[in-house]
Amino acid sequence: TNLKEGMEKQFAAFLCDILEHFRTAPEKERLVFNYLSPINEPAIEWETRNNQEGNRPSNADVKRVLIALHAEIAARKLDVKITAPEANSVRDIFSANGGATRRWGALYGDYLRDFCEDPAVLPCLDGVLCYHDYSSYRGPNVEKDHRDLGAVRDALLPDDAEFIGEALHVCVVTL
Repeated sequence: TNLKEGMEKQFAAFLCDILEHFRTAPEKERLVFNYLSPINEPAIEWETRNNQEGNRPSNADVKRVLIALHAEIAARKLDVKITAPEANSVRDIFSANGGATRRWGALYGDYLRDFCEDPAVLPCLDGVLCYHDYSSYRGPNVEKDHRDLGAVRDALLPDDAEFIGEALHVCVVTL
């Protein structure tokens, strides 16, 4: 990741400063954000010439950011929810990204299991995991991937289970 370990609180304060700036700006310049997304496409390599805008944090890095941001939002009493992890693949939601995990020596992906089983992260997610699936409308594995996601979700959270007071929602952004 390009966020130095130990700087998560400062990063969280920076994000909340930006949020407050736009919320308290003169009316013509005011923007109200309902969601704050501190991480984008965490398993994507950004060192090469692929124009990647993410910062390649491992699951442990993402968790530290989420916990720090959740605490900062609570301390400031801000009315905003966190979206995460903004994975670039539906498969990364329910299984480890083997290539990234091997290459960088830390867990990437398997967010549903890893984040849902971490009691420090659960309150940060507000019942939502997000991913981008740029090919969710086509391709041979689309239906299988989404069935597999549903099966993992159901195994972790049976119908009568609650996830932070609500059922787990998985947001899909298709561009």
